[in-house]
Amino acid sequence: MADITFHSDEAPAGELAQGVIRNLVAYNGQVAPPENRMALAVYATTGERLVGGVVGFTHWHWLFVSHLWVADDERHAGLGTQLMTRIEQIAMRDGAVGAHLDTFDFQALPFYERIGYEVFGTLHDYPPGFNRNFLTKRFN
Repeated sequence: MADITFHSDEAPAGELAQGVIRNLVAYNGQVAPPENRMALAVYATTGERLVGGVVGFTHWHWLFVSHLWVADDERHAGLGTQLMTRIEQIAMRDGAVGAHLDTFDFQALPFYERIGYEVFGTLHDYPPGFNRNFLTKRFN
C-alpha cells in the first residue's frame, strides 16, 4: 500500500465517484447476470398539481421502490395503493419476480404491510427514536 493517497469528498458526483461505481458494476457483471436496470416512475396529478408519485427501478428481475409520496389531502383514499399497483404491474410486465423497499416507523409501514409487503429486517434507532424497516413482496 505504498504511495497510496486518500481523498474525501462531501459531494461525490465527479469522476472518482463515477469510477468507483463503474468498477463495481463491471465486477458484478463478471459474476452475476446482466443487471438490466430500468428506471420507473408513476405520477398522479390533478390538473397541473402533483398529488402523488412513486419512483424506483428494476434490476436483476426485482423492483426497488425508492420513493412513494402522496399529498396530505389525498391520503387514505386509495391513491398510494393505486400508485404501488401500477408500478408493480409495470415491473411484472418487464419480468420482475418481486419488490423491495424501506420505510421508517413514522412513514408508511402499516400501509405497505396492508398491500402485501413483509418486514425482513429492521435497523433500530435510525433515526434516533425510530426504526428503518426493510420490506419485500413476491409477485405471483
